[in-house]
Amino acid sequence: MTLVVQLFDARPAVRVDRAIMFPHTRKVQGFHVHEWAGCCFHFYLLVGGQAPGFPGISFVATNTVLISDAGDLVDKITPMMQSAVPKGQLAKLKR
Repeated sequence: MTLVVQLFDARPAVRVDRAIMFPHTRKVQGFHVHEWAGCCFHFYLLVGGQAPGFPGISFVATNTVLISDAGDLVDKITPMMQSAVPKGQLAKLKR
């Protein structure tokens, strides 16, 4: 197993820090990717014998953290947010 945690800066123009992407799973080249996001974090859990390692960016090995602009997360979440229909109390809020 490999856990990749992507941190990103919250930007006023794109409030991905307030968005949540529910967990989902996909199979990629012999391993499974379990992915979810929320509150300025994007998690990838890679499971399987063919899952790639990331020794060059391992926090344990390098004490280095990479912070992203969240462009890839924005690309994934934006269509979901645009197609979502507010329900309950969220439907009563002004957009």
